[in-house]
Amino acid sequence: FIVVLALLMTLVGMSASAEEVTRVTATSSGNAHVQFSNGYIGFCIDQRKLGAGKTEMFSVSDASDAKKNDINGDDTQADISQCLKTMLVYCHDDVFERYVSADGEEGGYYFTYVKSNSSGLVLVNVFWEFSDDRSITSDIDLRPAEKALIDKVRQCVTDHNPQIPNHYRHLIDEDEGIYATFDFAMMIPDDPRTQNFFAFKVSYDREVEADVNDPLRLSAQVDEYADKSYEWAEWVDDADGGSYHVIGSETDGVYEIGTITNDHHGKIYRCIVTDNYNNAVPYYFTIKVNGVSQQPEVMIAGDKTSCE
Repeated sequence: FIVVLALLMTLVGMSASAEEVTRVTATSSGNAHVQFSNGYIGFCIDQRKLGAGKTEMFSVSDASDAKKNDINGDDTQADISQCLKTMLVYCHDDVFERYVSADGEEGGYYFTYVKSNSSGLVLVNVFWEFSDDRSITSDIDLRPAEKALIDKVRQCVTDHNPQIPNHYRHLIDEDEGIYATFDFAMMIPDDPRTQNFFAFKVSYDREVEADVNDPLRLSAQVDEYADKSYEWAEWVDDADGGSYHVIGSETDGVYEIGTITNDHHGKIYRCIVTDNYNNAVPYYFTIKVNGVSQQPEVMIAGDKTSCE
């Protein structure tokens, strides 16, 4: 039995940290795919201002502070956060790529600045369309893939009127039972000349079925041509509740369990993938051994809304 799928999500710490981080630094520079010291990825939403500088200071605020800029004199200060959340959550597969090896093995979801399989879709152009009406204010025409995603988001917002909270778990693949969990925030710069950034982080989780005496293969592999690292760990219960124990010998994108036993039922494996953008992405696999009557611990429910 071979499982060829990757997923990502935090089973420990699903809720916000008890000590909220309110001040962060940019750990990379630019106006798109900017990393912040709290693990979020940010896209700027004011085309007229400067990009972030590395080590620049920001305050963390609620995602609802994402506002449309007064470019054309209409919808001044309108909340665009639900449009941006909808794009990332309900249009997930238009934004995130999934790795597929040459022999067809599916691995992890891969987030890129330019989505290569969508005619060069540049995500910051889509962000700017909602915040700055980029198609009007820029001499650069939107690409067909960008226009299609913008139309899809607007239609989804019209049809569903989503009210996506800042911490949100969503079913992205019903057939395979893959969930994505998103956290959203705004990063507000100390320097008023710098753009505000709409920021997020994402993780995925899934229950994996296996048969006793069969091998099991878990894949968190992402783009084989990109620089990245893999850290596998297993959840171990203890008197304090439990923690992840790193499997030091496993540093590849695929982890193989030689023979499944009943003892594997309910075990949770995690793989943290650090990609070429220095994003640390955790993948979580909960093992369900067929024939064992006791069910693994049920995860929190997730929304199944789809805009496909």
